[in-house]
Amino acid sequence: MKSWCAFLLLFLTLASEAWSAPILIYKGTGKQIGKNDGIISGPVSVFIVVDAATRQVGSIFYYQRSQQKFKFALTPSVYRRVAFTLDSGKTSGVYNRTEVLEINDLYLLATRTLRGTYAGLKVSSQAVVPFLHPKTLSGIEIIFASTEDSQVSSDLRFTVALQQKRTIEANDANQSMAQVFDALVDELESKGF
Repeated sequence: MKSWCAFLLLFLTLASEAWSAPILIYKGTGKQIGKNDGIISGPVSVFIVVDAATRQVGSIFYYQRSQQKFKFALTPSVYRRVAFTLDSGKTSGVYNRTEVLEINDLYLLATRTLRGTYAGLKVSSQAVVPFLHPKTLSGIEIIFASTEDSQVSSDLRFTVALQQKRTIEANDANQSMAQVFDALVDELESKGF
């Protein structure tokens, strides 16, 4: 029975991605782990934008350091995605992207991972079949860098939840990933970031 349910869930996931290519908008908070207070202090607000059909993920982080506001936007790029069945029979999904840059003695490694359990989501006011994707994503971003100026290590953990109203509005307006991402950046700038 579990294998039949897993097959049905996989079929609905593939069918819903072929039927519709919604943009999913998530919002949440995170915090830095470890003793790198010079990098980020205080809570971090996070927006994640996902185009599940193309596996593109964009993220916007905003935080404060030394009483100054900072916005860090990572434009949409393709992530690796893996879906697998948990022991409970539910399907879980993971998005991951790792970047490595090494030139002479300069080094940068950044890895970002998002993970969540699939659920039926309403992504437009016209949706007949719910789109299967995690309602909540847990994320971690780890950065190591050794540059001419400094050596940095940063671990950021965050949890984001689907912003259903924003998601439905974006998909009803047939907005692209770039349009949704740019609109979020503009909204943050209008709020002082």
